[in-house]
Amino acid sequence: QELDFHIERKNTETAAAALSELAPRVVVPSTIPELCSSRVFATTFKDKLTRVDDVLKLAERQIDPIVLGSLIADAFARLPLIHGLVHGDPHAGNVYGRPDGSVAHGVQLVILDHGLYHHLKQDERLAICDLVLACASPWPSRSKVCKLGEHFAGPLWKIFPLLLSPCFALATPLSLQELHAASRGQLPKTITLEKVWKTLEEMQKGPSSLLGLLHSLGYVRGLLSSLGYAEEQRVKALVRAAAAVRYTSFARIRLHFALFKVTLLLKLLRIFSVVLPHRAAATAITTTLIMIVAVSVAFYCDVGYFITA
Repeated sequence: QELDFHIERKNTETAAAALSELAPRVVVPSTIPELCSSRVFATTFKDKLTRVDDVLKLAERQIDPIVLGSLIADAFARLPLIHGLVHGDPHAGNVYGRPDGSVAHGVQLVILDHGLYHHLKQDERLAICDLVLACASPWPSRSKVCKLGEHFAGPLWKIFPLLLSPCFALATPLSLQELHAASRGQLPKTITLEKVWKTLEEMQKGPSSLLGLLHSLGYVRGLLSSLGYAEEQRVKALVRAAAAVRYTSFARIRLHFALFKVTLLLKLLRIFSVVLPHRAAATAITTTLIMIVAVSVAFYCDVGYFITA
C-alpha cells in the first residue's frame, strides 16, 4: 500500500481537506497531479523544515515548542476523532515545524508521508469520542467507562483508558497500587498475559484499526514529550475534538470545567500516591479530603479558566 503512490496522493489530498480548518497554521503540502503516478509522487516544496525533536534547531529558528505542540495536539486529535483518519507514521521524520511570519505566533506545522492511513468506522469513531468524554467527566461513570471499554478491549477494559492517556486514571477502577504498577510499565495482578494476547487478537480482527489508532496516539505522545508539551494539554485537544462531534457549544464549556477538574485531580492523585506508601493512614485520609475540597473550590471558583482553556 505504501508503495502505490496513487494511494498516497489520495490520502494526502484527503488529509489536507480534513485539516483545512487549521490552515494555514497546519499544512499538508499540495500534490502536483501532473507529476504523480503509481511510481512517482510529487508535492509542493516547503523550506526550513525542522524536526520536532531537534530542540536546538527549533530554538535557533525561534519556533516556540509549546505553540508547535498545540498545533500537533489539535491536528492529531481532529484527524481520528472528527474525520476517522489515523496517520500511520506520525514520527519525528514526518512531522515538522517551520518558521512562518505570515501565520499566528510565527509557527507552522507541516505533516508529511500520508502513504499509510488507518480508517475508523463511524460507530467506532463515535464510541471513541464517547469514551474520551466519559473519562474526562468530573466524576466518571464507571458503568459507562466499563461498557465502552469492554467494547474495545474486553477483559482489559480497566486499563484501556490509560492507553489513551494516563490522565484518565480516575476513570478506571484500579487501586493506587495497581496505578503505581502501571506507571512502572507493569500489568495489574488481575490481568494476565493470556488476557492481553487474546485482546490484541480481537482488536486486530475488528472492523476498525484500533491498534493503529493506539500506535498513532503513542507516536504523538512521544513527539509532544520531546517538545515539553504537557499531557494534560494533549488531552484537552482530544476532548475538544470529541466534544465537537458530540456536543453543542454550551456543553463544550461544561466539558472544559470537567477537564480542568480531571487535571487537578490527577496532579493531586500523584501527591496522594507518593504519600500513601510512606505515611500513616490518617495522613492518607487527610490528603483525600484535601483533594475533595480542592476539586470543589475549582468547580465553583475558576469559571474564567474553563471558558478560555
